[in-house]
Formats: sequence, structure tokens, C-alpha cells
Amino acid sequence: MTMFQIKKSILIYLVSFFIHQSSISAQNVQLQFFTNAGAKVTDVTHANDDRIFIALANGVIKISDLFGNTLADPFLNISNKVNSATLEQGLLGLAFSPNYYVDSSFYVNYTNSQGSNVISRFKTSKLNANKADSTSEQVLLTIAQPFPNHNGGSIQFGPDGFLYIAVGDGGSGGDPLNHAQDSSSLLGKILRIDVNELSANYSIPASNPFVSKPGYAEEIWALGLRNPWRISFDRMNGDLWISDVGELSYEEINLQTAGSKGGENYGWRCYEALAPFNLSQCGISTYAFPVFDYLHNIQNGCSVTGGYVSRSAKYKSHFGQYFFSDFCSGRIWSLHDSLGVWVNTIHGSFIPWTYSTFGQDRYGDLYIAEFNTGNISKLVSTFPCDLLAHFSFSDSLSSCGSAMELKALYHTDLNYQWYFNGNLLNTHSTSDLNVNQSGYYSLVVSDSLCADTSKSIYVDLTDSQTGSIQLLDSVFCQQTFNVQLFSDVLIKEIWINGQKIEQFNPRDYAAGVYDIEVYYIDSLDCFNYFTHSISIVSCSEDLQIFPNPFDDFVDIIFYSTTTAPYSLTLYDAIGRRVRKDKHIAKAGQNHISLQMDELSKGHYTLRLNIKENNYSKSIIKIH
Repeated sequence: MTMFQIKKSILIYLVSFFIHQSSISAQNVQLQFFTNAGAKVTDVTHANDDRIFIALANGVIKISDLFGNTLADPFLNISNKVNSATLEQGLLGLAFSPNYYVDSSFYVNYTNSQGSNVISRFKTSKLNANKADSTSEQVLLTIAQPFPNHNGGSIQFGPDGFLYIAVGDGGSGGDPLNHAQDSSSLLGKILRIDVNELSANYSIPASNPFVSKPGYAEEIWALGLRNPWRISFDRMNGDLWISDVGELSYEEINLQTAGSKGGENYGWRCYEALAPFNLSQCGISTYAFPVFDYLHNIQNGCSVTGGYVSRSAKYKSHFGQYFFSDFCSGRIWSLHDSLGVWVNTIHGSFIPWTYSTFGQDRYGDLYIAEFNTGNISKLVSTFPCDLLAHFSFSDSLSSCGSAMELKALYHTDLNYQWYFNGNLLNTHSTSDLNVNQSGYYSLVVSDSLCADTSKSIYVDLTDSQTGSIQLLDSVFCQQTFNVQLFSDVLIKEIWINGQKIEQFNPRDYAAGVYDIEVYYIDSLDCFNYFTHSISIVSCSEDLQIFPNPFDDFVDIIFYSTTTAPYSLTLYDAIGRRVRKDKHIAKAGQNHISLQMDELSKGHYTLRLNIKENNYSKSIIKIH
């Protein structure tokens, strides 16, 4: 490593730390014992119902209800297939299909007898919803691991319906084979695959960032990870959170915001968090550095355990915060963005401390599991009243002229009361409300102890007005192509004279007048339409003037083969110059509108001078 690289890396670290991180301490989280389903818990999740599924490293999955009552008979037992000989091996991940109640499918990630990661699909028994069919396994993907550690293991379905798989760098220490930066290897990556075709193993989504790119495995969604121990999606906005276990000094939290096209490189082994680790074979690359990292010490710990963003209606003080912990210290943090600064809140260290995974139920309540004892606890608030009435971040909503359904954050423990223009709607006591008139709506949620009131939000059911956008031009030279018709408008469809087009090319049409119809998304996010007539004219480096005769305005069109300065000079009937305009012509069609109301009626000559050529037209002002 050169001195320049060292100084540059230190500068990156210091600038990022002081600008983007702030730390506070608060004790507004406590752990409430939930259940114990057995030691070595690796995952806690749900199937969009009131059951909690608990995965154990030995290959057993158990079911609990929302009150912590755990069924003695396991949902699935594949201990004969699972190798859990070392701390980082075993059944590592569990995810239920987004269409579980249609296809009965769920997915697991485990290490087999060879130490490889196996991603498999199973089916639930048709006779017993609390029992999986252990003979239904369909192996989708096997990833060889050269060492027994750094297997990753988390699997999650994204909002896009694709399966995301967190894979470690293959283990040992320091990524000796440089798998994380090797674009042909699946190790040290987040993978993204399509498992929706149940008759096949999987397919590659066409939108994956490295499809058809030489030297890249097409399954890769993101790279440069050491041992991502838990990934999760924010159930409200779709952000992807990645907690990556560090090597010698730092643990890191990475964030891939919703809407990302993928392809991020999180830096390992070139960097450990923001600090340089091994810059050999790194070359020149753009790295996505963590939004938060922490130093190994006795207070912080040594191995991050990633969690979830809290979206429970029961805990307003937790809402929107990403919770995570450390396996070595028992410390629990939460992280949130405050006006561009990442604020981490330390909620304390909890004993015993080997917290191996977080979980989430269908209502957004969070759980945390202790590896050695198997105790699973619920993260609850220390505040006696911490409810959240919420149904929109916006101050106003529009439904484009039709009825609208308002959906509040739902929790089975809460009661709901809706208000319209300040008046209680006695007939509406559920979390959803069908709205059929404009006005101000608000919500009160309550339990037996307290209540919370939402802000008042205006709902507008007024239909959008047709024709709220404007064409950039209405007359086009026949010689032009790939013409932009509108600015800053999300166009869905364009039709000309009843024919749908993908791109407007005037050169494909004869000179004449055409009807154009455009369907678009307007400023209220409504699907709207626009109609207008356009003209296509034959142009050269000559003048096209209309209307002629004219009254107060005249439109001038000419075509230029290159960008060039030009002048327009106007002469009256006896040859006196009465006006001159100078501009730069663009390559292609040029359309200028001139206001002529200051002229007296009569005959005039308009002369275009461009690239040492002169073109003249006689024009008549009628008033």
C-alpha cells in the first residue's frame, strides 16, 4: 500500500465519520421473554399469518403462536441433511414464498455434508398446515465453500418478488482467494434469482446488473461482502439492509436504497468498513461504503447481527429505525437517518449476549434470539404509551376521481376509529377505510391503556383535468427523427392518427396535419391523457412561415444541418430595416415564435442569414 493510498483512505474514513454519523444513548427498548424452541436459533420469521417460524442450526424448524406457545412437533426436520458441525454452519436461512397461500412453497439455506451452501424449495403438507413435506425438497442452487466459516445464509424475498441470497466470502481469514471481488464467483455476494417458475430451479431476472456481461456471474446483485449475517427489507419502503461481519477491527451496516439497479461493490477485501484492508488486485473501482460502522472493543463487541427496520404500530419510538446487535457484547443499537445524518442510538447491553438473529412477525413486531440458550425475546418499548396512528406520510392524497381505500398500520392488539372533517365515523372500526368523498381524514388507535391520534390528511377525489401538459412544439420538419414531444412528463403511450408509436419520427410521415393522443402520469400521480393536432412540413435551410398573412405573431421554421449562428432581419415595403434578431441555430429543426404587434399593417420581407446563405420570404401583416 502506498503512502498516498493510506492518506486517501484515512481521509475518506474521517470525512465520512464526522459528516454522516452521530451517536446517542437511550433506554427505550426492553426485552420481553417470548419462547424457547431450542438452542442455536438462526432465523425467526412468519408466513404472513399469526404463526412464528423458528429455524435452528441443527435443521429443525418449529412453530409458535403469537403468545409464545411452541408446538412440540416440528414443522420440518432435515437434520439428516444439515451439517452443523461448526459455529457458522447449519440451517441458516428461511423464507416463505410471497404466494405461500397459493403455492405452499418455502425456501431454506443450509450447509450440507460437504460444507456447501444449499438453497432448496420445500412444500407444506396438503393435509396439515403445521407440517412440511420433508420429501418435497427441490435443490435450486448449491454453492461450494472452501472453508467452514463465512457462509452467510440469510435469504429474503424482495418487494419485486425475487429471492435474495446472502453468501459469505468462503471463509478462512482475509478472503485469501479474493472471492468477494471475483466477479465470476458467487462467494462474498448478494445474489438475486427468480424462483417463481415452480417447475424449474431458478432463472436470472433480466434486470440483474450483470446479465450478459463477460466475466460476471449473472446471479450477482451486489458484491464485495465478507460474511453478511442477516439481510432484510424495510417492509414499508423496500430499502435493503445488509449487516456484514468484519475481520479485525470493524463491523458495518450497509444500505441499498429502494430503486437501486444493483451492482454495488461494498468494498471487501479492499476495505474493512472505511479502512483499507488489502488493496492488492483492487484496481480503480467505486465502492459503496457503509452508512454505519463500529470498532471492535469490549463495549461494542466483535460480530454484528443484523436485524430489521421497526414498522410496528405499537411502538412509535421505534418506528423507522433499523435495529441490530452484536454477538459478542449483547449491545443493541438502532439506526436512522435524520436530515442526512445517520444517528445511532445505543439501547444498552443485554445478558446473555450471544444474539444470533432478529425476527419479525406479520404485524412488524421485532424479536431477538439468543444463540446458546435458545431464548427468544420481543423488543418492546419502555414507554407506558407508545402507540402509532399512521396511514400516510403525505399531507394530502389524490385518487384521480375514484374512490380510495385508506390503509392504516395494522396490529391485532389495537382498536381503530376514523374521523371525517373532525367527526367520528361510527360505522368504521377497522384499520382500512373506503373513502368516497373529499375532505380531511384522521385516525385514532388505542388499546386498553392509551391512544394515539394521526395527523389530519386531506383526500382529494377530484378528477384530473385533461390537457394539463403542453407540447414542446406543434410543427415539425419532415427531415427530423427521435423528436421529444414533452418535457418532464412520464409518458405511457403515444398514438398518432390511431396508430400507437414508440418514438416520434416526423420523417416517417408525409407532410400534413395529424391528431396526436398521449397517455401519461400527471402531477397527482394520476393516469391522464392529452390530445392535440400537429403539423409536419417539408423543411430545408429555407424559411417556413405561418400564418401568412399574420396578425400579432408569426412562427418561423427552418432546418439546419449543424449548430450555427443565424440572423433574422425584417424589412418594410421600401427596404428599411425595422427589426433584427441574432441567435444560434441547433442542428435539426428550429422553431421561433416572433411577436409582431408593434408593426403597422402592410408588406414586409423577412430574411434568414445562416452559414453565408440568405433566404427571403414576403409576409403580410393584416392589422
